[in-house]
Amino acid sequence: MRARIGPAFCVFAIVAVGWPVSGGGNVTGRVLPTTAMAPADVVVEAVIEPNATNRSVVFAIESSEFYTSSTFTLDGEHAARTTRVKFRGLPAGSYKATVTLFGSSGASGYYECTVEIA
Repeated sequence: MRARIGPAFCVFAIVAVGWPVSGGGNVTGRVLPTTAMAPADVVVEAVIEPNATNRSVVFAIESSEFYTSSTFTLDGEHAARTTRVKFRGLPAGSYKATVTLFGSSGASGYYECTVEIA
């Protein structure tokens, strides 16, 4: 007898793994994949609540031996709600992926997720 995994379970597993370890403010996000074999491509996606004070968003991924980031300027409440960055060819390591939202008075939102690349 062969066990089958239903489509509902697969969708649940993908969503459960990809959602944030921590978050706050006006930004939420997800990282896919959270585990991979090196060299790995990792996508970090941020969902930003529209707000007139939104100025920029910084995506970063870092380990003890590697760091890269990307910054985007936002047009307040007219900015795209979803922004995504693909970090390509990441070497093996334990990473922290972060998204920091900046408004007119400083940091206004934060998201963080752990990524393991073997």
